Amino acid sequence: MSLRTGLDLAGLVVDDEGAPLAGVRLAVDDDDAMRATRTGEDGSFRFERIGPMDEVYMSLDVHGSDVTRIIGYGDLNARIVVPRRGDVAGVVVFADGSPAAGAVVEGQRTDADGRFVLWTDGQRRTKYVVATISAIVEGFERAWTTHRAAQRATLQRGATTDVRLVLEAWPRSFVNVCVVGPEGRAIPDAFVHAGGLPYAVQRAGGVTRLIVAAAPGTAARIQASYGGGSGRLAPTTTEAVTSARWDDPPIELRLGRLEPVTVRVFAPGGEEIGRAEWTALHVEGGGARLLPDGRIDVPAPGGAYVRIVVETRGLRFDGRRTLPIEAPHELRIEFPRTARVTGRLVGSDGNAIEGAVITIYHAGRGKGTVPRAPTAADGTFVVGGVPVGRARLYAYRADD
Repeated sequence: MSLRTGLDLAGLVVDDEGAPLAGVRLAVDDDDAMRATRTGEDGSFRFERIGPMDEVYMSLDVHGSDVTRIIGYGDLNARIVVPRRGDVAGVVVFADGSPAAGAVVEGQRTDADGRFVLWTDGQRRTKYVVATISAIVEGFERAWTTHRAAQRATLQRGATTDVRLVLEAWPRSFVNVCVVGPEGRAIPDAFVHAGGLPYAVQRAGGVTRLIVAAAPGTAARIQASYGGGSGRLAPTTTEAVTSARWDDPPIELRLGRLEPVTVRVFAPGGEEIGRAEWTALHVEGGGARLLPDGRIDVPAPGGAYVRIVVETRGLRFDGRRTLPIEAPHELRIEFPRTARVTGRLVGSDGNAIEGAVITIYHAGRGKGTVPRAPTAADGTFVVGGVPVGRARLYAYRADD
């Protein structure tokens, strides 16, 4: 449908009590060019000569919170209602009472006096306010540090809740890492991270420094990976202890090559079943593919979560596994010891129940793989392939 061009768009922005909201930033995407304006003291706004569109998606910035509204094209009397419960205003200071200018509070920064204002919508009754301030000083002699504060504020409709956040310094320590490839060549742009710990990264001269928000002597699990080039390098992980010194010798992390995964199948009792006895092997998902020699090609350094089906000696495995990306590059499929369960199903009157389904749920097995069997005319049943261990038996009619 062709619409007229050059229509104006105007209206008011008010809260849910009808009070005008002044200074609200509004933006519309007009022919891939973002146009913006702000509401006046009376909450009014106006866009002139907006290009043709079926609907206008308008983005509002209300005290640092994004709100999206849809209004009619060419509407000169648009009334945009923004529900609100109350504002949170406050100040962020350091432990000595000095203002923390530039601290980040819910995505916005404090002013030169450490002050901020947060707008909240009409659905919230409380708000968890978090403030942080970080700095990374160039060079390895001075390093990253973070201060953090948090407080829960109870919101009051139409009122401003005042909070005072006092920043406390987080502890910091260091781990220096040098990542190399299989041939020992340094990879200065490898991705290095400390699992489970807040950290920042500095790089210089082939060394990656992790500045960890934890006290010296903290155990850290350091992992390195590299997705550049051919992308055929496997990640590696090591355990380290953070140091109080920033200039400790780096730990070397050597990336290996991604190798195809060998599938090994074991019968109940632990006997390995050779490849010649397999009647089926199927792999799907995660970009993995089955090689002619029966191994599975790993598609990416992050590994792959695949569905694998193996049939052998009348046994069948059908489940999902994560392909290993580190040595020994093996995926073990172990068939559990199984048993046969027999019995007879009768009703409360003692009469046999024919045609019911007996289902046995075993710990660790999903509904798609549970053993089941029907009852005979005399109520008897035989369920095979039940893994040894604790299980629950259920009976139900097939038409229930």
